[in-house]
Amino acid sequence: MQKLMLFVLLQVTLVTLIGCQSVPPPSSGTGHLIEPGDALRLGYHLGPARDLAVPSGHAISHVAVLGDQLVVVESPSNLVTAISLGNGETVWSRIIGSAAQDLYQPHSYAGSILINTESELFLLSAVNGHTQERQQLVVAVNQGPVVTDDLAIFGSTSGLIFAHNLRVGSDDWRYQMTGEIAATPVIYRNGVFVTDVHGKGAMLERTTGQHLWPARTFGRITAPVVIDRESVYIACEDQSLYSLRQLDGRDRWIHRTDYSLRSSPVRIADFVIQNVPHAGLKVLEAQTGKTVWTFAASAQVVGEIGNRLLLNTGRNLIFVDLATGKTRTSVPVFPLQTVIQLDDGRLVLVSAAGRLLWLEPIS
Repeated sequence: MQKLMLFVLLQVTLVTLIGCQSVPPPSSGTGHLIEPGDALRLGYHLGPARDLAVPSGHAISHVAVLGDQLVVVESPSNLVTAISLGNGETVWSRIIGSAAQDLYQPHSYAGSILINTESELFLLSAVNGHTQERQQLVVAVNQGPVVTDDLAIFGSTSGLIFAHNLRVGSDDWRYQMTGEIAATPVIYRNGVFVTDVHGKGAMLERTTGQHLWPARTFGRITAPVVIDRESVYIACEDQSLYSLRQLDGRDRWIHRTDYSLRSSPVRIADFVIQNVPHAGLKVLEAQTGKTVWTFAASAQVVGEIGNRLLLNTGRNLIFVDLATGKTRTSVPVFPLQTVIQLDDGRLVLVSAAGRLLWLEPIS
């Protein structure tokens, strides 16, 4: 896959969130991604700030919180940078692989960092970024894996899903789908759910690959599913969001929209939240699929804070009431690619040009 295509695919989950029209950020001030006064209105004060100085023509393709580090992948340079979540300082920075290879989403594994290309995976030291091991993959892939125990489970362009054993460097099991697997498989308890571009799905036993039950939609599936103790939620390009019983794959409900769905739903509290192209956010009852409220613009759902939902439209950070969708606070920001909510309540704002800013909650 070309570097440009990798960047476009990333935007399915990130840049589509920037599509709304909103109040632009102020033309003067401190120059931070958010002004201190606006951060205070949200209940935060400014923490560390970093600028990775991503060159023109390059972009941040992946950002992941791995242990006590924020790991950032740049494209097309394949520069991987680990940043301390504590003080925002760079821990290490390395170019991984060759310029002809795409890097996919990094993961933690046994104290190391796992990152793969189409044909091989790298195990990097979390301390200094040095390559500890390189392992070949059995077939070409177009995404990162889901990691569980010693297994990195990949979907492939040929429709093969396979469990690569990281201890021995070979696959433990394989299962063939009907077409290309465009969405990363998802683990839930002892199962792994996989979908393909022909609208088929399968729940497999994660350690053996044994087929447990099938699923069927009527369009391409390109976004990872979301699973909870009751349901598997599938956003499909047949303009529908499916809720299937997690135990056997039978339909619980189907919510129809007017547009193809290419981003994963979000499960928060009693709700399922889906970005619908050209229509914004739809907030549905998780049990019934009925619409509770809508938000007129596409937005990244950052997380639930109190009884409020924090949304990132790309140019605004907005708190809305979780139950009603009523806007409580809206402040302008410089264009953001994503916002990451940390376990300790802090936020990390990330721009496409590689500027980072920590926001620390006011006690």
